[in-house]
Amino acid sequence: MVKKPRVYLKFFPLLLVLALFSFSLAGPAEAVPMRTAWVQIYGQTGAPPPSYFSDIAQDLKMDNQGNVYVVGSTYLFNYNPDPDSPEVILYVTARLIKYSPTGVALWEKPVAFVGQNHNAYLALDGGDCYVAADEGVYWMLRRFNSAGASLGNYSVGPNDPDPHVGPIAVDNEHNIYLGWKNHLYRFAPDGGTGIELKAYGPTGISKVVSIAVDGEFVYITGDNFITEKYYRSSFTHVWTKQEAFTGFVQKSKALALDGQGNVYVTGVREYHYINTWTDSILTVKYGPDGNEIWRNLRGDHCWPAGLVVDYQGNAYVTGAGLNPARRFDRRYYRQDYYTAKYASADGAILWENYYNDASNSLDAAVAIALDPDTGNLAVTGTCERGNYPIDPDFISTSSIVTVGYSPSGQQQWVQRYELAAGASENRSRAVAARGGKVAVAGICRLTSASKDDFDWVTISYRPVGRREPPTRPPRP
Repeated sequence: MVKKPRVYLKFFPLLLVLALFSFSLAGPAEAVPMRTAWVQIYGQTGAPPPSYFSDIAQDLKMDNQGNVYVVGSTYLFNYNPDPDSPEVILYVTARLIKYSPTGVALWEKPVAFVGQNHNAYLALDGGDCYVAADEGVYWMLRRFNSAGASLGNYSVGPNDPDPHVGPIAVDNEHNIYLGWKNHLYRFAPDGGTGIELKAYGPTGISKVVSIAVDGEFVYITGDNFITEKYYRSSFTHVWTKQEAFTGFVQKSKALALDGQGNVYVTGVREYHYINTWTDSILTVKYGPDGNEIWRNLRGDHCWPAGLVVDYQGNAYVTGAGLNPARRFDRRYYRQDYYTAKYASADGAILWENYYNDASNSLDAAVAIALDPDTGNLAVTGTCERGNYPIDPDFISTSSIVTVGYSPSGQQQWVQRYELAAGASENRSRAVAARGGKVAVAGICRLTSASKDDFDWVTISYRPVGRREPPTRPPRP
């Protein structure tokens, strides 16, 4: 007798549930509506009239627990009633603020003293936070623990009136790398209470604009689209690559790595001739040996602002560009957010999106973040209202607009921030994403205020329906 196979129908519902659950884990959802979780505005007060303070956020990072760190500068301006004359900067300081996942200000620390502060950069290393900033004729690096206690600092006085410290990065052994003009530095925590200079050397780049590290090497890129690779322990040079050009100006903007030691660089290629000009986004992928794997020159009148790479080696670039759909409508300056995904293997464009705000004016993305937990993207920038450049005297208002995309390029959500709707100037500066959450730092001011009377603003977005446990503020 041949036995018939048994069909366990009673287990079918369970198997169906397991199958659907497994499918849900295969990739991020294609639609994740977001809400504003909290907003914090920071601005110093008490300037003697007619002076006023201007607070400018410069960088932002988010740690694994969802805490948000923001660094920025405070300028004391001497008011000048003549709109055609510059106002006098009396002094500048820089400060670092840590916010909890619920937006509670856990601590605030000064990170620079009196001086003409130009730049400030952040890097996180487990529970420690590093800040690089410049102060007049010298620059400094400071280290704080998660509670805000200072763990030392290191300063260099090159007596250079234009120091402009560059970006910083941290490796898996807690070494800190910093670029300043054409020099590269490596620091290490000194006994847990300080910072010690370990290596220093010149590079072939006149100005370092982006830096990254992996298990063995440190990578930098900068002016003239030059990219270099060094052993991180000794700063021994490995290779230098420069994109050949004739009749163009090429500038690197950002650098990123994948898990196989490949290097991705994006920048702008500028071509100006009499009254003709065109800017394009140039993105290049180099192998570990420095050989070019692919390059992609994209767009007409496009400018890059940021670059990220996912775990599969696909690259995402954001910036601004003239939208081809509105190229022949010259009533307004048709610059929109531009975001594109490049295939890891050959650099082919997998998708590209333009975001045109409802005001139909000048829109420019300034930063992009890749959420390592969901694979989704957050692009932030500034959207203007006004008839620029046809009427340059028109008082424009603007919004901080952040757009979420899935890895497949689907727009998932759009969030807007304005200090006062239709009566304020708001500009985005930085973005971070982790665990489905997004944080944005920017600046804002009322249009009725002085032209540089900004405060800095930090905004947190969360998926709809998610709640964070309350955070108690630290005891005094």
